Amino acid sequence: MKNFLKYFLLTLMLNLSQHLSFTQQIKIDSLLEAIENSDADTAKTNLLNELSLRYINQNSYPLGLKYAGMALQLSRELNYDNGKATALKNFALAHYHIGNYRTMKEYLLQALPIRKKSGTNIQIAGVYSNLCVAYWSMGDYVNAQQSY
Repeated sequence: MKNFLKYFLLTLMLNLSQHLSFTQQIKIDSLLEAIENSDADTAKTNLLNELSLRYINQNSYPLGLKYAGMALQLSRELNYDNGKATALKNFALAHYHIGNYRTMKEYLLQALPIRKKSGTNIQIAGVYSNLCVAYWSMGDYVNAQQSY
């Protein structure tokens, strides 16, 4: 009975993970289609940032960085501060996962004044929290504490 239960649970977990992976791919495909069919506006920037984040969450960092770069470029053309700050955050997140903590910090330091200018308090706090992680990961505990 114990072996049956083990195999049942293992099979269930494998099926769930395949389903989640399949669902994530459908969302990525939908985002790619929406991006292809959208005009160069703030909505497209938001879609690019969302796609970037989905790829980063799947450990596909080169694709995450690619779409963050596209979002950042379009945001600059549109002078869309939220899009710029979100793209910079996505760059920082990808570099965190890659282990490039100094690069992560640089992107966050670029996002901070944008968030201070036009972001919400939660978004500003998010940048400071991520800066804390960057400093902590580099062993700079003094700046980590000041950022937190």
